[in-house]
Amino acid sequence: MKIVQPFVFRKYLDYATLGAMAAFTREVRREWRGATLAEHVKLGPGGIREIEFVAQALQLVRAARSALDAAANARGLLAVLSKKNLLPEQAARELADAYVFLRNVEHRLQYLDDAQRHDLPGDEEDRARLAKMAGFASWQAFSARLQSVRDAGLRAISRACFAERDPEAAPWPEHPRLDALRSSQRYAALPADSRRRLDALVAGAREGSRATADPQATLARGVDLVEAIASRAAYLALLAENPEALERVTADHRRPRAGRPSS
Repeated sequence: MKIVQPFVFRKYLDYATLGAMAAFTREVRREWRGATLAEHVKLGPGGIREIEFVAQALQLVRAARSALDAAANARGLLAVLSKKNLLPEQAARELADAYVFLRNVEHRLQYLDDAQRHDLPGDEEDRARLAKMAGFASWQAFSARLQSVRDAGLRAISRACFAERDPEAAPWPEHPRLDALRSSQRYAALPADSRRRLDALVAGAREGSRATADPQATLARGVDLVEAIASRAAYLALLAENPEALERVTADHRRPRAGRPSS
């Protein structure tokens, strides 16, 4: 285990890997929208597998920087992540509650036919039996509770990690240097993920500059940063995952230093 651990839990936080995990999650959700998985408690949106994936992904990313106790299941891992302040307490609680509820539903589904199954029944009698086993007076009451649990789980997953935005590429602000970068071979040669992140950073720099005392100067600093890191996928991923970091590095730091008069 000592030999294996450095390969599993990397020494440094890898934002490019985290970005890849975020992209993978988005791709899975796109497939869900085109498939009939809404009735699947394991593979559907906000289902068992997604909660497990989030908990394990956070463990992979965070364990290198903070020792994590061994956890036998996703619920135990979520508790450890929350205890070590690596996951917001409310998000951890909502994910754990959703996980327990969905696991219980999974077990009751398998009681129906004494077989492996994870999809909700279509038969009215089976629906009534499942609702009764779960402690609800009707299928409608059970179904409403199930939907609320999955919705809460999805919100908690969004807060837990993978905060990178995935909007359509926003138009770049008018700026000669940005125009040159956008039309350059350097930009065209970037991988698709890097171009998408770069577009998002430019849009973020534009939005952040509007609230400053000198928007043009702030945007110019944003352009300096974008040009400097355009070819560094890890830096692009880091700033895409941490929008507040972009605000800090492009903010106006030209304040008078202590003990020196302002000009």
